[in-house]
Amino acid sequence: MSANVIRTTRLAPSVGRTAGAVAVTVPAAIVLLVVYYAVGGPFGTLNDLANALVGVLSAVLAAQTARLGVPAAAVAAAGAGGAVMVVGSWLVISGRAGWVLAGLVSALGAALVGAWLLALNVAVDRSGALPRGLTRLGSVSGAVMLLGVLVVPEILARSDTWVDLRWFGITGFVGWLGLYLGYPVWCAWLASVVRQRRTG
Repeated sequence: MSANVIRTTRLAPSVGRTAGAVAVTVPAAIVLLVVYYAVGGPFGTLNDLANALVGVLSAVLAAQTARLGVPAAAVAAAGAGGAVMVVGSWLVISGRAGWVLAGLVSALGAALVGAWLLALNVAVDRSGALPRGLTRLGSVSGAVMLLGVLVVPEILARSDTWVDLRWFGITGFVGWLGLYLGYPVWCAWLASVVRQRRTG
């Protein structure tokens, strides 16, 4: 199948809607986190709920883009990652863990989503179905998110304070930068591409 056919048949409107939802939800989560640290209140819980929603939306987006050539294992990883992100949010909301351990769990979930994001953009870059700049951004963002796999030993050790974290746990937390910075920009760009191709 040619890249031109892929462009016209495989970017369903639902892809743009879901990507746009992620592009809005991630910045909302960031704002809620900043407000929580500034004034406290329920904004921390709202941030956790927003993070969980990002996980769910990411799993949906992975399923919607499966036809673009990404391996089934990567799509499954995104589904598992979304579920793990929900668990991370549930842990802190329910009081079963502090923010550090819950953040480690969510970082692992984001790493699984990052594995899909990297695989998708590598596959799409080969087909030429999306702009090269978009696939490069997605690949870099996914690779940064993948750093979250380094937190596994800390989760197994149930590390729940910042001072308990070893170097690999702290490095794993860097994966949040891929989720909070590069990923929403990639989603917004993808949504824009889908919209332009529908109207163009």
